[in-house]
Amino acid sequence: KRFITHFNQQFPTPQQLLDAEFNALRMCGFSGRKIETLKGIAQGALDGLVPNRAQADEMADDVLISQLIELKGIGRWTVEMMLIFTLERQDILPVDDFGVREGYKRLKRLAVAPTPKALASIGEAWKPYRTVASWYLWRAPKSV
Repeated sequence: KRFITHFNQQFPTPQQLLDAEFNALRMCGFSGRKIETLKGIAQGALDGLVPNRAQADEMADDVLISQLIELKGIGRWTVEMMLIFTLERQDILPVDDFGVREGYKRLKRLAVAPTPKALASIGEAWKPYRTVASWYLWRAPKSV
């Protein structure tokens, strides 16, 4: 809320974000590292590295992931969450997500959670609906 209020109740353009004073963004509640990441995303948008929504909707998952992880402070998990919750992609399995791996461990009553590599292999069978599998794994009860 403080962030949007600072920009007159509108989400800022990339240029407005780049022009924003560091301390003003700190007062919005962002850490120094988050400010650096936000400004990097804004610069990436101006440079054409960060696609707009319409462009992102047309891009393949792997292309978006490889392109956006080039930004400082943006990792694969962050892009996968955007693919799932913003772009509503159906075939994303965030194998590095603790909750997904822990959910699989609970579901299968394993002593230890699978490694990301092992879960990626297991998840091949769930294509093209790995996002749905992720939702269920996140919600796996503590005692199955």
